[in-house]
Amino acid sequence: TWYDYLGTHLASWGYVVMSHQNDTVPGIETATTTPLEHTESFIAQHASISGGVLAGKVDVTRIAWIGHSRGGEGVARGYDRLFDGSFTSPNYGISNVKCVISIAPTDFLGAASANPHDVPYMLLYGSADGDVCGCPDSDIADSFNLLERATGMRHSCYVQGADHNDFNCCGFNDFAGPAGTAVGSAGVQQVAKGAILAMLRRALADDRAMEEFLWRQNESLRPIGQAATVTVTREWKPLDAVAAVIDDLQLNTSTALSSSGAAVTASGVSNWVEAV
Repeated sequence: TWYDYLGTHLASWGYVVMSHQNDTVPGIETATTTPLEHTESFIAQHASISGGVLAGKVDVTRIAWIGHSRGGEGVARGYDRLFDGSFTSPNYGISNVKCVISIAPTDFLGAASANPHDVPYMLLYGSADGDVCGCPDSDIADSFNLLERATGMRHSCYVQGADHNDFNCCGFNDFAGPAGTAVGSAGVQQVAKGAILAMLRRALADDRAMEEFLWRQNESLRPIGQAATVTVTREWKPLDAVAAVIDDLQLNTSTALSSSGAAVTASGVSNWVEAV
């Protein structure tokens, strides 16, 4: 219930939203098992909830996971467990998870485990986070580690003046920025709603128009309700294009051989060379 602002917003756009209690205190593995198993249980039982109001209305082929703090690392680790086969479900698999979103995640497990691989991935983070601080003396509190491991489409949304618990309703105030620069939870949550919705529509519905909200800065484009005075730095990295190099004029310096290994012939050219 600490994230009702987000769940209600996404539901108003037609998403089926399930928010669950997460077992984060023992560590990241339990924070990972909770969403993995709750997703399984929800899919298995959704058709009978409240007399069947969701029957036929849940698309289990397009799942997104969103987590905060240890839960933010947990959803990345959850995708990794599907990727390496250490968790399997009779109700869904890795191909069903289309997007993973981490809000100010920890990085206890490191590169081998907290890894979103090639799934579309989003990082949402505040500059004044007094909990997961991004401090240079501790990789555990460096949220951007997870973003840099993502090899698929990825988006980062960096909110100046936001602290760790601005992204929920009821956590303690851990603001760690300069005096007078705090945005406050209401302003931060307006940013979160717009950014997360844009990412979900891009990843789950292939709505490429949403990329405008993922790379353009607040000064030129921002969601309705988001204050112009809030500074948000966005970065969008689409999938790398597939390129087939015929000849880059650097590899295979023989004038008779292209970079791809094919034979090269020249007609009407004299005294030609290929230089590195």
